[in-house]
Amino acid sequence: MISKVLHPRLLPFCVCVYTILALKSLIKRIFVLIFSWCLLFLDLIFQIFYRLV
Repeated sequence: MISKVLHPRLLPFCVCVYTILALKSLIKRIFVLIFSWCLLFLDLIFQIFYRLV
């Protein structure tokens, strides 16, 4: 269906662009996940530290 709308030479370019956009979104989600886990870990360390002091 896409090949009927687009010129056949543009199809690989569009696939490449969509792949790059999907990878950017995936990398952004992974960084957000890592950042949230780091914040959770730091919060846990501070709670333990305050209980010891």
